[in-house]
Amino acid sequence: MSLLRIQQEVEEYLQKRILELLGGRPEEAGRFTILGSDINEIRHIFYYLRMNRAPVQVQYQLESYSAQVLSVEDTLATLSVPGFEETAFRRIKLRFSMMNTFYQFEVILSRVRGEEVTFQLPFYIQSATRRKYPRHPLQRAYLLFNTVYRPIFGTRGIGQIVEEKHRHLIAELKKDFPDLSLMLRIIADDLVSIAGDYQLQFYKAEQKKSLMETTISGEDKTLFIASTEDINSYIYKPETNLLVAYNREFKTMAGASSEEEAVKYFKELQLSEMRRHIYSYVCAPLHLFGKVIGHIYIETDLIHRKRIFADDAMRVGILADLLSYGMTKTVIARSYFAKPIAEIMNLSMAGVLFRVSSSTIYDYLIDHDLLKLKIPLTNEYLSFRGEITRMFSEGTRYHLALRFVDGADDDYRKLEQFLYADTRMRLRGKSRGPTGPLTELHE
Repeated sequence: MSLLRIQQEVEEYLQKRILELLGGRPEEAGRFTILGSDINEIRHIFYYLRMNRAPVQVQYQLESYSAQVLSVEDTLATLSVPGFEETAFRRIKLRFSMMNTFYQFEVILSRVRGEEVTFQLPFYIQSATRRKYPRHPLQRAYLLFNTVYRPIFGTRGIGQIVEEKHRHLIAELKKDFPDLSLMLRIIADDLVSIAGDYQLQFYKAEQKKSLMETTISGEDKTLFIASTEDINSYIYKPETNLLVAYNREFKTMAGASSEEEAVKYFKELQLSEMRRHIYSYVCAPLHLFGKVIGHIYIETDLIHRKRIFADDAMRVGILADLLSYGMTKTVIARSYFAKPIAEIMNLSMAGVLFRVSSSTIYDYLIDHDLLKLKIPLTNEYLSFRGEITRMFSEGTRYHLALRFVDGADDDYRKLEQFLYADTRMRLRGKSRGPTGPLTELHE
């Protein structure tokens, strides 16, 4: 248990004892101010949430819910949480925005009646972040986004070599719409220079995978057999960690039966491949959104006895990774960067909160968090680059909070004008009287 949690539990326990000393009833907190606490301010915060029907994000263990405040008592508050499922865990986390301040609380559950969740009001403000720029909720607004290329293998060591040696492929990956036909021609020339021929295959759902395909799918690394004449090439791992052989399968078979049976199996595989005049071969996995969908395969024959070395095998693996990145970026570019289907939840001068409906895209953006955005405002697109700072899901809705890191001065000026006009319009609407419940979207 963390020190912060221990301090919070001690404070809550002592506050209960203080209430008992004041009269023995919890409702005494409504008549007296607890000296040194923020209870009155916190009550008013939840009164505000209830009166304005503001959404509250609830996190309970690994689940996230959207809720609203139903009632506020002296030391308790009740939320309406659709779809809430109670477990033995007795704490929930609350996140919401009020008056351009983002609050976070961790509170103790008091009781749960279906979708009505009652909790103890905290005595202290645990986390309150004042935002520099107000968030503007938008309705029926959508944006375009695409990933921005970052060096796949880093900027030092092998990463630096890849960036310099494959600069033409990298130039395509930096574009919004990579030219896959050009990339394939460049990759084909490299593969032919290594082995003279190559195969590119995509897997089908109903197709049964071979041992080679199962190995690269399971280990997600490039398979390298240096020589079919040497059984050690099959059953022992290559020196570099970037390559694999059938060493894991050999150990699994040896453990399930015996080492002699495993050696016999791979000697039969070795003989079968020698009969097909295979001398060396490499099989590198192709990915789409991190999932293996196919492979690139090259081999040399026993007639010419041209051997493939470990450096050549790693080169094939690098080419497969670059092609995989290009295919994934093309899918995103032709969907989320071609059609405005990512819904904007709120917008400010600092960033944007939007949501997508695809869990595949959501999971992929965890590791590819630098995005290029096009926001349609006033009949034109404003372009920005930003980094994802926060991600959370609500059922089948996947939210991404992004902070702007780059953009043209003219686009920032147009965005400021739009937000100013939006603020004036909202204030005019308020001056005419309320026409409906005010809803402030959370970040």
